[in-house]
Amino acid sequence: MQKLKIIKMGINGEGIGYLKDKIVFVDGALLDEEVLVDIIEDYGKYCKAKLKKVLVKSKYRKNPVCEIYERCKVCSLMNYQYDKQLAYKQQMLKEAIAKYAALDPSIVKPTIPTQKLYYRNQLKLPLKMIKGHLYSGMYQTGSNHLVYMNNCLIHEKGLEEVRKYVMNILNNHNCRDYNEKIGKGYRYLVIRGFDGCYQVTLVTGKQKIDSKITEDLAKNDKIVSIYQNINVVKNNLEIMSNNFVHLAKQKYLHFKIDDISLRLLPNSFFQLNINQAINIYHEVINMIDNCDLMVEAYCGIGAMSLMAAKKCKKIIAIENVKNAIVNAKDNAHKNNINNINFIVNDAALELKKIDETIDCLLVDPPRTGLDDKMIKTIKQKLPKKIIYVSCNPSTLGKNINELKQFYKVKKIIPYDMFAQTPHVESISLLLRKEGI
Repeated sequence: MQKLKIIKMGINGEGIGYLKDKIVFVDGALLDEEVLVDIIEDYGKYCKAKLKKVLVKSKYRKNPVCEIYERCKVCSLMNYQYDKQLAYKQQMLKEAIAKYAALDPSIVKPTIPTQKLYYRNQLKLPLKMIKGHLYSGMYQTGSNHLVYMNNCLIHEKGLEEVRKYVMNILNNHNCRDYNEKIGKGYRYLVIRGFDGCYQVTLVTGKQKIDSKITEDLAKNDKIVSIYQNINVVKNNLEIMSNNFVHLAKQKYLHFKIDDISLRLLPNSFFQLNINQAINIYHEVINMIDNCDLMVEAYCGIGAMSLMAAKKCKKIIAIENVKNAIVNAKDNAHKNNINNINFIVNDAALELKKIDETIDCLLVDPPRTGLDDKMIKTIKQKLPKKIIYVSCNPSTLGKNINELKQFYKVKKIIPYDMFAQTPHVESISLLLRKEGI
């Protein structure tokens, strides 16, 4: 065992120290702690170590309230006081901006907090047989070992109630987990809900779901939409395929943000923390000036464009997922909003076609950030303002570095979308420099 002083926190919430000038990453260790560790993997320039004992504890260390914290580790910051979690997330953004874009980190504002527990309104859980019983759970970080959960404390309480109800029905009907050889069985359970109403999707092999299972699920008044998704692709990184079967009740999950009515199909992306998502959307709308043309890239089901419609004469909203655009157009029609042109295409390709002056470009890309094509197109079109919603500090920093020649970054606001985890969302406001 080695003695180690933790001098900073890493992007995954791990403690970082040095042994003979070699970086050592330690899951579960906190800033300013002295710990005993065992080196478990040596990659040459850095090592990974297992925490054996905390010799000097951080005064901000706390006992995790989750009974499976040590085995699951998805909520890796649950051992850290919440105000320190917020400070850590702000620091991750500051370091990314300084490292990748060489900007003054003071532009990063304090992290906006969220509900500490019971905030997540969607789950996507693998299913597995354990001693003849079908369980839902989480894979232990970095492994294929399923950790069964009796109760998940970050799931919204109604979501947990529905999860337990569905699992009870599946076990009452002797349902089994997925068998890759025969392409049958239950692979995943997906549930999403708003305001006490939930959409259940059973991800299975190629079998037909017994109508009695559907009938029993439909008896629960909180379940308002039931789907089957058939996915037989081996080692598929995507939980769901494009093969959906509507089994019972409503086709859509309905909810409202302010005065905008929205409805979702089971494969339409939406944020997993609805209350914090609304806070982000409100701030985005506040940043948009009354203008002639706004473009939203990676628009999903179009929620932000729909909310911004009153501030813009015209909006072009782009998304490369066809079903999301179908959903977005339907939502626009439902809300009698007719100044948005929803387009299925690659964001860079579609942006390149626009000949008008772009007053505001709103982007909400995946974790990989804006690709080279998109950066190049933005430099050609030079919209007056860019509002960048990010879920990855590193790619945000790299993208801003590419754009800073033309844009001044006015502020970056971090949002804690997933309390108890290392993940942080943010909104960056970029204004085109004068004379460009």
